[in-house]
Amino acid sequence: MATRNKHIRTPYEDERKKHRAAASRHVLVLEAQIKEDDKRKLFHIANDLRIYGNHLTNITQKRVSQLFRTKAYREALKQYHDASSVLSSLDKGTQKYHEAKEKVKDAADALEKLQAKYKLTMEDLRRDMAKISKGSKINTIFLLSETENIWAAVQSVLYRSGKHLNYAKHGELPLIRAKQIERGLTLSFVDGVPRCKMGGIDAFTLAVKKNDSFVKNELACIEAFVSDPEAEKKAVAIFSKTGIPQNTYRPCFVALKCVTIRGRLRVYAHITVEGDPVPKYTKSGSLKHPCGKGLVGVDLGPQSVAAVSETSAILENLAERNGKSTKRHERKERLLLRALDRSRRANNKDRYNEDGTVKKGVRKPWKKSKQYRKKEAYLKELRRKNALSRKYANNELANRIRAMGDDITIERSNAKALQKRAKPSIPEQGKKQKRRKRFGHSILHRCPGHLYAQLHSKFSESHFHVVDNVYRASQYDHKSNSYNKKKLSQRWHKFEDGTKVQRDIYSAFLLLCHNDDFKTINQDICISKYETFKKAHDKCVSDIKASGHKVCNSGI
Repeated sequence: MATRNKHIRTPYEDERKKHRAAASRHVLVLEAQIKEDDKRKLFHIANDLRIYGNHLTNITQKRVSQLFRTKAYREALKQYHDASSVLSSLDKGTQKYHEAKEKVKDAADALEKLQAKYKLTMEDLRRDMAKISKGSKINTIFLLSETENIWAAVQSVLYRSGKHLNYAKHGELPLIRAKQIERGLTLSFVDGVPRCKMGGIDAFTLAVKKNDSFVKNELACIEAFVSDPEAEKKAVAIFSKTGIPQNTYRPCFVALKCVTIRGRLRVYAHITVEGDPVPKYTKSGSLKHPCGKGLVGVDLGPQSVAAVSETSAILENLAERNGKSTKRHERKERLLLRALDRSRRANNKDRYNEDGTVKKGVRKPWKKSKQYRKKEAYLKELRRKNALSRKYANNELANRIRAMGDDITIERSNAKALQKRAKPSIPEQGKKQKRRKRFGHSILHRCPGHLYAQLHSKFSESHFHVVDNVYRASQYDHKSNSYNKKKLSQRWHKFEDGTKVQRDIYSAFLLLCHNDDFKTINQDICISKYETFKKAHDKCVSDIKASGHKVCNSGI
């Protein structure tokens, strides 16, 4: 059998690859107008992908566990960490630096060999997926995309902070995604209307709302790229001269998301587009989300966020829209869960012990009444709506902060650390142990990590600064140039002269006054900007009091 010649990339293809890697991407979501029978087919395909993915995850998790149990792997991992720590402390170019670099490389090669021995490579996962899905009619490009998702999870466990692989539950349908626009799921335009085609499904159009100017402008840019075969060549030529990636609006690939909304099957097309999204405008023609100029300091907490610019300051609750609290939604969800628990216990008395705990080892299915199923569906719908509300609220808040300036300084998001329970303390004699609860409830309903990710995406990499752990903005007093640790219950910072400032807003101000190393606070900058900050601070506090809206844990 003749062997296939390996393709040698041309200089243009090398430059195109660099441009595609450097260019940003965004996702355009449109609802697909599909027949009900075809919707059921798509839901069936998505569920099969979930089952195959879980099967592959199960195989891979066993291999990961076997790898972690081997002494050779643990020793190689320790050598790699030790050599890396030594390498980071040495100056580049020295003899010791090159020797440490060689040790790091040797340890990395040993780890790679062990991973290959236990079949933990992308190629092994691809072969396993082919065996699992043998006889399936699903396009191989969709199976390859699901395999890539699992491989990304394996990399998180092997190389980063991941603990184990997760399985997709029943009802959690993955995206039907083709990572290549020419295969599996194609996009074209017929008389300006976007149209998708997929094997086994009739060609379908994507719905565009009549007054949605943003989507129309996006689609016009995508159609212009598709209709011009020289568009990417022109962009690559500019990139090779200037080094600045261009907004080509090239459709990279299309994915289909199957969701159930209010009992109806609906399918959405997620078009990944190369470049920044087109600007949004109001009905009057002004820019909807203007981008400010200047420095911004942001103090992000588990429930609220404070942001300070050169001239203004804000203190807002997370995940709230139009000043409406999330407490009402939380209470609805809590009452529904209690009702479901009562119904489940009433219909499954043989599944519980006398003390109310669930019996272990019972495999038979749970009995669910009609009312139980209705409440279960309502809870799912309520959680979907609440999740969307949180997402939109944090997006709007990120846009407000982006309008304050274009250079942001923020502390690293520590949502994972805040979820963990506090270390147990030794209780005093005759007293109960203090509660070890942390901020899990607040993180669930406020999503500080999501706002952090949104801010990171809206500010360019060179203008998004994360301060070091030794910065300690909440403990610093710029007037006395000293650090004083405060309790969490102390929400106001009091100076020696008796004046007070709100703690979170003051922390955001101190994040604004950093030195070039982003490790220490510059006292001179604090003194020069304090008067302007105090006016913005007083206005922010008075506005909160006048509105009557409560900001969580603010002391206002």
